[in-house]
Amino acid sequence: MDQRQYIIEKSGQLFFKNGFKVVTMDDVAVANGISKRTLYEIFKDKKTLLSVCIESYIITSKKKAMEANADSENTIDMMFRMFYRFQSLYTEKTARREQELKKYYPDVYYNVYMNLRLMRLEEMKKTFKESIEQGIMDEALVDLKRTPYVFDSLIADFDDSKIVELYDGTRFDAFRDLILIHFRGLTTEKGRKIIDEYLKDGKEFK
Repeated sequence: MDQRQYIIEKSGQLFFKNGFKVVTMDDVAVANGISKRTLYEIFKDKKTLLSVCIESYIITSKKKAMEANADSENTIDMMFRMFYRFQSLYTEKTARREQELKKYYPDVYYNVYMNLRLMRLEEMKKTFKESIEQGIMDEALVDLKRTPYVFDSLIADFDDSKIVELYDGTRFDAFRDLILIHFRGLTTEKGRKIIDEYLKDGKEFK
């Protein structure tokens, strides 16, 4: 691992542990055992470093998710796995860091948010296409140029709204009732059976 990557990983851990706002470039330099001058030669400012650290985290998370989904039985199986993985990662601390980033570094937050949505949209297009190929989704009901955008908007609203906090149930209950029901409406009889089996058994993935 080269020096730049080492700094990114070490700094990312520091930011997440102590907070994006409170951690200074002095703290970062000390944690990495380098001078501030060396740090600024590699990263021009804190915003740049913060952006790179978050981008690195997203890429690593995506790689782990792909590895975890490698043996998925079908696209529905993959979707449930991804949801439960998200639940395990989205802790109270993660939520605080997200709000902190949004408040103190809105431009960084916006760039991260848009990159995540673009990444999610590409994954969604791929998932819908594979679902049709697997006979899980009804091709007559799915427009691959439009339907993924509709679902991305549903998920974005789900992520951004306070509805989960007010919902009379778990986060999964909200996911099932607000998103999964729409997904189910586009499936074939085969797809509906698979979804209903998951819901009936309460199947979870770790």
